[in-house]
Amino acid sequence: MAQARLPVFTALALGFPLLSFALLQSGLLPPVWLGLPNGVLALGLLLGLCVEGAAWVRAVAVGVGAGLASAGLALWPGYAVAAFPVAVNLMVGWLFLSTLRPGYEPLITRIARLARDGEPMADALVLYTRRLTAAWAGLFCLLALNATALAVFASTGTVVLFGNTLDYALMALFFLGEYGYRRRRYRAYRHVGLPQVIRTLLRHGWLGREHLSAPCADTAVPRP
Repeated sequence: MAQARLPVFTALALGFPLLSFALLQSGLLPPVWLGLPNGVLALGLLLGLCVEGAAWVRAVAVGVGAGLASAGLALWPGYAVAAFPVAVNLMVGWLFLSTLRPGYEPLITRIARLARDGEPMADALVLYTRRLTAAWAGLFCLLALNATALAVFASTGTVVLFGNTLDYALMALFFLGEYGYRRRRYRAYRHVGLPQVIRTLLRHGWLGREHLSAPCADTAVPRP
């Protein structure tokens, strides 16, 4: 299933920022409508990360969130669209930060371990993936701060340009730069390829709160 979804994920990841940019430049759709995908993403994050309990509890939470988002769009469309990128970046940043608590396995460490299908990781890579988790958390916090500033001072079109396109470009540059650095800095170790990492993410979905926040078996953090 994950193998079948890989081309779809790749097409969406590459196509959405470009399509949004093209539509924004063309003026075919109002910027407010182009900002809606971030609202949908925020609701998905609310479902997967911020609510615990039975399925009906999560469904109610999403319904309430959708109602509030719809009311915001109806009453204050520009403000609502500006708030979506702030919410998305804050929630993703929280996702990374929440796994850095003592005794918990950092998010990127867990993804790297799952992608290796049980193959043990060197202590140097365990420490590096913990630091990388913190770095990604910092990036999303900075993006949230930038989105807040844009919400206050910029036009809706600029908010959508960053939220739908430029933020993704910055994340891609960060990812590619880190990937190149890691392959060079830790070239003595075997690294999992990007397709395998994406397949791991698709296979485990959001990885679930029970996977993201469950205490790891070994709470010791390797020293450099």
